Amino acid sequence: MKKSENFTLSKVKIVKNGGLDVTYRETKKDKGITDTIDLNIKNTVNPHPDLVNKINELKEYLAKCLGMDTMLSLSKSKGLDANHQKAFKEVVVLIENAHNEQMKKIAITGVSINGVIENDKDKRSVVISGTQLMDNNAKIALNSPRIKLNTDQFKFEADVQELINELSDEVSAYLFDGKKAQLELFGTEDKKLNQDFIEGKISKIDSDGEVIEKKSKIKVA
Repeated sequence: MKKSENFTLSKVKIVKNGGLDVTYRETKKDKGITDTIDLNIKNTVNPHPDLVNKINELKEYLAKCLGMDTMLSLSKSKGLDANHQKAFKEVVVLIENAHNEQMKKIAITGVSINGVIENDKDKRSVVISGTQLMDNNAKIALNSPRIKLNTDQFKFEADVQELINELSDEVSAYLFDGKKAQLELFGTEDKKLNQDFIEGKISKIDSDGEVIEKKSKIKVA
């Protein structure tokens, strides 16, 4: 597919059985007239690990928006005297472990981006969507509030802005440069490895097909 002129990412969703559902805006100028078109592409080929890693990085900010890191943040608060710090270290470990287990049950399903960058001012806002696996194996939908990238309401907007820019580049490479998953890298011993990665059961995998971080096995109804 020929690369789009002035590609602006609007939405990207993980397709359940593999691939991406992408909505983007294409802007063309001809004889002083600007024409903007919204396009949607569904591709069943699994994305490159670099792209999926960027999507999975959104999980941290979804959790923060929904207050899922409150106890973790409190555990890192300063102000304890020396006698309490030693005893509190064991509590911190428990809190960190509980937080990590909760994060394993969250999967990012997509992100929506509204607004534009105009005159070097980023007027975009972002909504991150995901699911959380509950103890009864049911999944509930999660959505962040609108994250306005030109504010500091959540104190991490600049980080999200950088991540969205990187994600946009990866999606563009997926659509127009053929940067997709190389299935032969995953071998024959585990044919489900690539799909497990797409579904969020594996947190990170490098471009050579090596698992960097594998989650504990989760049964899904």
